[in-house]
Amino acid sequence: MKSEPRNNKSHTEALNDCTEEIAQVLEAHFDFNIEDVSRINDLIEQEIKFSYKQQAKQNELDNINGGSR
Repeated sequence: MKSEPRNNKSHTEALNDCTEEIAQVLEAHFDFNIEDVSRINDLIEQEIKFSYKQQAKQNELDNINGGSR
């Protein structure tokens, strides 16, 4: 299952924008500058994968008995 990023951006563009925004928020709230954003990228990718798995699980439950509730 693959979801498209909002605003018609590619996955890479959305990831880079999100990473930059998170780095800016951290810098605004704490007294340091973030030079290496690789851990932020990893966190975002983990969250995306987790969300996809959760949605797939929910879709599977919704489709039990032909999707009837």
